[in-house]
Formats: sequence, structure tokens, C-alpha cells
Amino acid sequence: MIAGYQDIDSIPPGIFARRTLELHWLAGVSRSPAAAFGKLAWAHDFDTDRTLTPVFQSLGSSFIVNGARPDSDLALVTVGVEARMANGWSATARLGGEFGGDTQTYTAQGKLRYAW
Repeated sequence: MIAGYQDIDSIPPGIFARRTLELHWLAGVSRSPAAAFGKLAWAHDFDTDRTLTPVFQSLGSSFIVNGARPDSDLALVTVGVEARMANGWSATARLGGEFGGDTQTYTAQGKLRYAW
């Protein structure tokens, strides 16, 4: 038997504040420009409640789901570099992280692109 699922108490979009400082630096070496960039931000989430009450309509039953409570304050850091070659190729490397009282998240991204 397949029961219909309805989420009657969805998480409301909370108020989220962010302050950001971005720096970009461009250096050209002959015909191959390189760009370095960095971003430093502080983020505050005013609503960190992650409780849901789903209901199965055909069964008439419900239950409570408690999610992990995220940190309300985070420091966000991103640094990277992009190099463009004269033949249409470019390469980008980016490192990022989110740091809070109980949270540490790291990300890395590499991109190789060709434009014609």
C-alpha cells in the first residue's frame, strides 16, 4: 500500500543576514592574464529550528522529525585563482570554507574551460 505524504509544517524561510568583503586582483603576464580573488563574509541565521511534523493522509498518522540544528553564526571564506591562456583555455582553482562554533565545512573546486 502506498500512502500519500504531506508536509503540513514546512520550514519557513528564516531571516538570514550576510556581510561580505570581496577582493579581486588582476595581473597580466604578456597575453596570459591571471586573476586572484578572495571573499570573507559573516552570516547570521535568525531561525535555526529544524523541526518538521509530516502527516500520512491515508493512514491518519503523524510524527516529528528533528534535524540537526545549524550554527547561527558562520564565517565564510573563499579564495581562488584563474589563469587564461591565449589559445582559449582557462583554468580556475577555488577553495572555500564555512566555520562556526560546531561546524567546519571545506570545499574545493577546479575548472578547466575552453572557449572558441
